[in-house]
Amino acid sequence: NITAAAGFSVATALSGAGTLTQAAGSDLLLGGTTTINSLIATAATNLVTYNGTATQTILGTSYEDLRIFKATNDANLGANTFIGNQITMTTGDVNLGAFNLTLDTDASFSGGSATSYVNADLGTAGRLIVNYSATGSRTFPIGDATGTGFSPLTINITSGTFAGGANLTLGVDN
Repeated sequence: NITAAAGFSVATALSGAGTLTQAAGSDLLLGGTTTINSLIATAATNLVTYNGTATQTILGTSYEDLRIFKATNDANLGANTFIGNQITMTTGDVNLGAFNLTLDTDASFSGGSATSYVNADLGTAGRLIVNYSATGSRTFPIGDATGTGFSPLTINITSGTFAGGANLTLGVDN
């Protein structure tokens, strides 16, 4: 088991049978394959960035902040994944495949474009799930792998009752 302090960067492979715990307020850059048993990245102001040049698998865990910053290729979810605060889409898509990407009630997207969006294709089992606790407008940089690809969606909920577990489940079929 390892605790990673501020500015921890893995350029090639991160593997092993233990747990990597990201210290509070730190940045973790993952440039290669990641096959560790567990990643704990939920402390306040933690940021995990997937920035490898090859296709990467995003560890299925809970992230406070997640950034996709890939000059080439995309990132695929390796299991169900939860975002507590923000997901930043800079370059490269996130392909859901068979897994769900869930955003907490206060979590948001930053960025998103035709070259960086969540591939929530209805032809696969994975969905973008957005938890809600109040009214408001939110924009989602989603799309699918066929048709027009990037299809951003803005949803404005103007009223409703938000008992525990209220959410929207999103997918795209162009």
